[in-house]
Amino acid sequence: MELILSAIIGGMIVLIGIKFAPKRSILKLFLKMFLVIKDYLLGVGAESLEKFKDLLAECRAEYKKEKAAEKEVHMD
Repeated sequence: MELILSAIIGGMIVLIGIKFAPKRSILKLFLKMFLVIKDYLLGVGAESLEKFKDLLAECRAEYKKEKAAEKEVHMD
């Protein structure tokens, strides 16, 4: 998702940059904005992935605990 948004924003910046090529300061501003947005999206994506990994680890631990409890009940 982040890569798609980065590509769309990057494409818009290139198109605007081509139109305003003589105005380097505007192009620099857009490129800086792109870098800020890209960093933000990558940070949010990494944070979401970390939360997902934590949730998956919790679920896996609970599942193993339940399976162990089932085996213990069936052994009696």
